Amino acid sequence: MLEGFLGTGIFNSDGETWRLHRSMARPFFERDRVVDQSRFGRHTDRLKSLLNMLSDGDNSPFDIQDLFSRYTMDFITDFLFGLNSRTMIPPHLITKESEELMSAFDALRKAASTRIRIGSNWPLFELFFDRMKGPRQTVDAYIMPIVNEAIEKNRMIAQRDDDGTRTFLEYLVTVSNDPNLIRDTLVSFLLAGRDTSASLLTFMIYVLALYPDVYRQLAEEINGVVHEDRPCTFNDIKNMRYRESYVL
Repeated sequence: MLEGFLGTGIFNSDGETWRLHRSMARPFFERDRVVDQSRFGRHTDRLKSLLNMLSDGDNSPFDIQDLFSRYTMDFITDFLFGLNSRTMIPPHLITKESEELMSAFDALRKAASTRIRIGSNWPLFELFFDRMKGPRQTVDAYIMPIVNEAIEKNRMIAQRDDDGTRTFLEYLVTVSNDPNLIRDTLVSFLLAGRDTSASLLTFMIYVLALYPDVYRQLAEEINGVVHEDRPCTFNDIKNMRYRESYVL
């Protein structure tokens, strides 16, 4: 059902294949790497700039879910590949490749949702047109050259010590040289890192708009911990007890 999107990735497999994907990915996601704030900072600064620009206008409404989807897409492509998909830049500067990647990924996600909703009879609704084929080709046209280049680069250089700055792709090519396996792993984590986070952020903003008292208390806690003279740290976030209760 979802093979056209996720291949045999961790969210679309079981048994030995699932264990293989899990064993490949788990060592990379150690605590120090996951809580590294440097990548968050770069993309959050861009998000803040866009929000300030939009709020300084004529107060016209805008689609914040689309903005969060772009934010999480830029971050997760940076985290996975070390490349910024650059979807959070002014419309006249966005590249055709970035827009096509966003559109194709959204099309794959919608096609997957439709198939899940229809159930086992979904092939009857796609007898003459595979909804995933075109978007998958677009996504693969972006990902596969990056994967193949990383595999070739890993073959040509001596073993590199992990100083905590390696991308997920740079790690994956040290444990496998199968481009399709690596592609399926990356797309699975791209889905997990982009859509779930964007949905969470959107819902959090919606709830804050409904409950101004919660917004005020949350803002008071954040302003009491975070200061402009230094970036927010993971320990800062851990110390925000009200924020933790709100998110959970």
